[in-house]
Amino acid sequence: MIVEMSRVLVLGPKRLLGQVIDEVQRLGTLHVDRIESEEAPEVSALQLAEEDAKTVAVLERVLTRADGLLVLLPPGSAEPGDAPGDASVDALDAEVAELERRVRDLTRTRLELDEERQLIASYEGAVRVLSPLLGALSQSRALESIGFLLNTKDLTVVAALRNELTKATEGRVEVISRIVDEHRIGVVIAFLRHEGERVRAILSRAGATELRLPARFAREQATETIAAMERRKAEIPAEIERIDRELSGIASSARPRLLAVRAWLADRLAQMKIVPEMAQSRYTFILHGWAPTRAVSEIRGVLRARFGSDIVVHDEPVDAHDEPERIPVLLDNHPLIRPFQRLLALFQPPRYGAWDPSPVMAVTFPIFVGLVIGDIGYGLLLLLLGWWLRGRARSGRALNINFLSMRFAPLLLADLSYLLRVLAFWVILFGGVYAEFFGNLPELLFHVEPLYDRVRQADSYFIVVIIAGILMIFFGLLVHLIQSVRHRHTVGVFE
Repeated sequence: MIVEMSRVLVLGPKRLLGQVIDEVQRLGTLHVDRIESEEAPEVSALQLAEEDAKTVAVLERVLTRADGLLVLLPPGSAEPGDAPGDASVDALDAEVAELERRVRDLTRTRLELDEERQLIASYEGAVRVLSPLLGALSQSRALESIGFLLNTKDLTVVAALRNELTKATEGRVEVISRIVDEHRIGVVIAFLRHEGERVRAILSRAGATELRLPARFAREQATETIAAMERRKAEIPAEIERIDRELSGIASSARPRLLAVRAWLADRLAQMKIVPEMAQSRYTFILHGWAPTRAVSEIRGVLRARFGSDIVVHDEPVDAHDEPERIPVLLDNHPLIRPFQRLLALFQPPRYGAWDPSPVMAVTFPIFVGLVIGDIGYGLLLLLLGWWLRGRARSGRALNINFLSMRFAPLLLADLSYLLRVLAFWVILFGGVYAEFFGNLPELLFHVEPLYDRVRQADSYFIVVIIAGILMIFFGLLVHLIQSVRHRHTVGVFE
């Protein structure tokens, strides 16, 4: 259901502004909103001082650096360390900048090593095959040679190229080819120097690019080049392993501190960015927002206990017909229904005063999934995945999918686990009705007859599925009609 909300105004002297914002943030139940000028024309918006604006810029910069570092560092503990306490923003900026320098230098070196390893893998075979042939002609004054790779294993391509070069040079060319690997052919072409322009034009049209080694591997002798590649190929894995150990060490020691710093920066930035949302008179500030009606007494009690009569808290129930799109929506359902609220996050949330579809979704969605999939084997796979996620969530471990840059917190894993297990129940149930286990294996192997054969009765099966979908659509339209009548929305009624 949608929780009843109240409009809340907090008024007090400007000297207490920072402390009040701290307390409101700690409570976490008051959604701060801007006061529009037409609502209170006699007050003006609060403005950040020039020094505070500079602090906001520094906070944003340090927060961006911290986020970047958390991405670069290897996965590790997700538990933050001790809060920075009274540390200044400049001190945290310097601390994060130094850590960023170390991590970026190591990461850059590792990327360069990976690139060098890929270069060796790409060029080593070609160097072994082509360098002796090119070296034999390198000292000639009359002849020039070009080596290149063809990304094919079809030797007819080399024959066609040889024919075209022979015709262009009237036979004054030599083409030698060698197999480099199963996907590439190495080719060396020797020709008279004064015919170089014609030869290169033909090679350009054929898409052949001259083999040029990176400067780090350029040697006068092929044996030197090959030896350098062999040496680096043996050294690189140890260097990469050393860098990975250093990065893991930094992650294990610095990640908890970095998480704590990031949380502190985000909180401080949120506090400062909220100031322009507030209003002021000459001596007082006005904080306007929305809170669950059931939480207003706690807000009032906490602020009164800390600030006494210096702070005034005023609240009034909100009218669902008055700017419902502006009022924040908080859903609160039974624990068995609450995980299905995650599915609503895929769509625009219901407006305040409207109807919460979570209970209906908790019933209809699993049944519809079971009706469509209906396979005991797939249901068991879903059930196993759900139990695995449940165990991970109960142990407090997050799930990181690094190649997608996704992280699932334990609370989210718990909800996903519950959803998968509910879906698995209905998939297995309908799988029993259809007698399907990874398809119709029970029927093929054990001659099990289904209670309802959706293959042989495909027409009636699709009719059932379509009717179920139509009923859901008309149910939604009926709910829309009832809500339109309740809110006196004439256009919605006729829609």
